[in-house]
Amino acid sequence: MRLDDPKEKLSLLSRGAEYDVLSPQGSFKKPTYPGICRVFARDGKCLSVLKTLFTNYCENHCAYCVNRAQNDMPRVTFGPEEFAKLAYDLYRKGAIDGIFLSSGVLKDPDHTMELMIRAVKILRNNYGFKGYLHLKVLPGASEDLMREAVTLADRVSLNIEFTEETSFKLFTPEKRIDGLLADTIRLSRIVREARERGFKGKVGQSTQIIVGATGESDLSVLKTSFWLYRELEVSRVYYSAYVKVNADAPSPLGPFFPSLRERRLYQADFLIKLYGFALEEILPQGKSFLDRDIDPKLSWALRNLHLFPLEVTKASYEELLRVPGIGPKSAKRIVEERGKVPLSLEVLKGFGVVVERARSFITIKGRYFGDRAFPSIKWERLEAGIQLSLL
Repeated sequence: MRLDDPKEKLSLLSRGAEYDVLSPQGSFKKPTYPGICRVFARDGKCLSVLKTLFTNYCENHCAYCVNRAQNDMPRVTFGPEEFAKLAYDLYRKGAIDGIFLSSGVLKDPDHTMELMIRAVKILRNNYGFKGYLHLKVLPGASEDLMREAVTLADRVSLNIEFTEETSFKLFTPEKRIDGLLADTIRLSRIVREARERGFKGKVGQSTQIIVGATGESDLSVLKTSFWLYRELEVSRVYYSAYVKVNADAPSPLGPFFPSLRERRLYQADFLIKLYGFALEEILPQGKSFLDRDIDPKLSWALRNLHLFPLEVTKASYEELLRVPGIGPKSAKRIVEERGKVPLSLEVLKGFGVVVERARSFITIKGRYFGDRAFPSIKWERLEAGIQLSLL
């Protein structure tokens, strides 16, 4: 490998960015060129994004990170002009729609952020790059550099990693929860000020939390997410299932596999952001972890059978959102169309309702379509074959 060749650098640095999350729907490598991932936006559109580190040098010793200081591995850094030219060439050829730029810590956070910002300025100002840009803000970076990042990027993010101090002591000795939260609050204020000035009105802020590395409960994670959404107006919290990449790192902890916990947390997160559920509805008093075998929406419905079956010809949009198998789009279609067309299971299916999930919780003009007489449903999980993904 020629470490002075930009493409070879990208091949190495893009592998170093593997565990940074771009989309809750997931992403996968595009084999035609190193570092290019396909990601799915919230509207379902598929984008090609160049996802890479600026450098894999790092001063930190985080046990969860493949790029930590003590690991024996080839280390490389892009030059600002070198990265800008490489990225713009890919953009000009139509190979990418945007860029996700993260980094290790070279010397100190400010030095590294200065190099990253210089590269992005060359991209924006010299090359006229108009594509999407997600820029990682390094913990400990100065407020001036945070402000520059916000003026250049469509989204900025600063990972808080964990929600409890004991996890930081176990995994990352250089970081502290209070310091990361202080940086996150500072970045949020800068983003809000930019929006108020009308500059890049859609600039967003996100963060990432590692799931399943320690004994942190789902309740602790969701409380933090709820606070980030409500108080700091963070656009997106990403959850990353812990992968033991270093042999001497602690093994995963928790009631079930990190990948399943990640999925359940995304489902609960969507219920809070898109469905209007309160945190205490998702995790009632006495529960610290989400159910392993069923998703949180179905879990809530089974705990509240007295509210069902719901008559879909009369129920409000908000009530329909509470039905397993009915999501925001299908609930809206039901409300808009039910006065125009006679409803049936087939019609609901055409609206996007997952009928096999919904039929046990609804009636249509008084007719119940479930397999068992309601409300005597007492089963702990739905019959095999019913998908468990959140709708």
